[in-house]
Amino acid sequence: MENKVIKEEENNGLYTKVETIETTPEDGFVNKADINKVDINNYRKYQKGYSKSFSFGTNDPRITRPFAYCMFGLFLVIGIIILLLNLTSMDFIMIFMGACFIFSGISGIIKSKKDIDKIEQELKKTGNYHEKLSKDEKEEYKKIITDGISNVKKSTFTKDNFNWFLKISLPIYCVIGIIVFLFITIFINVFLGIFILITLILCGLFYYWIIAKICK
Repeated sequence: MENKVIKEEENNGLYTKVETIETTPEDGFVNKADINKVDINNYRKYQKGYSKSFSFGTNDPRITRPFAYCMFGLFLVIGIIILLLNLTSMDFIMIFMGACFIFSGISGIIKSKKDIDKIEQELKKTGNYHEKLSKDEKEEYKKIITDGISNVKKSTFTKDNFNWFLKISLPIYCVIGIIVFLFITIFINVFLGIFILITLILCGLFYYWIIAKICK
């Protein structure tokens, strides 16, 4: 597994980090939590093959504040909707869930505001910080994100990677299709088994055709 810090800058307290993590089949089974650290659903999940992830981090209050407010504001809105929909039915479980969402949203907004304001005050002391992003700064941030995503797509969806994926997955798909066909044919009906087999073949061909079109 290869971990590259493409760009890491600290300018008068303003911190920006761009990182990519790339895996190949030679790495064996890799913990997905090591590849995508922000996805809590990756815990105790492993993968093998080609992958590349891109992450962007910054402590710039002009970026982190709207992101935090939107995220916790969404929690707040969801909680209010759940609460309003279940007040008339007096579903206490759903009311409690709505209250939890509202509490999480409010506490998250308050905590994030406190932390972000503290960072902003420290940045203002440098004399080089402006409360609004300039046009050039917006373009720079936009370029970092678009270039990172484009790089991941170009290096992941390649013909070589598709050929490796085809070589590994096609035999497994064929074995599963044959097992399903035999099971249905023996225990249910031969015509149904043939129909399912044809359906699996067509779905498989369509699936691999789509993947082949994506990989360039």
